[in-house]
Amino acid sequence: MASTDNRVYSLTYGIAYQRAAGEVFVVTADNRLHDIRDNVGIFLFLLLEQNALSLDNLVERCMEQFEVEPAVAKIQIQSFLDEGVEKGLFRVFP
Repeated sequence: MASTDNRVYSLTYGIAYQRAAGEVFVVTADNRLHDIRDNVGIFLFLLLEQNALSLDNLVERCMEQFEVEPAVAKIQIQSFLDEGVEKGLFRVFP
């Protein structure tokens, strides 16, 4: 799965988060509460808690954990990351 996108994603510095009741609750710098409820979203969040990773790395890790087609995984994970960046959960490095 070759890609020319070298961007790397990580959790945004300074967010507060807690895993409880099968969800991840996140408070961003603007004091908004966000919750991640689905297993894939939680899995991705916890991966980014450990390391900054590229989209391709995240897709590979998801494919190891869940039954999903690579093209579908890439689209859905990119959407999750884009939404997370917009909300202040994640940051992206060029």
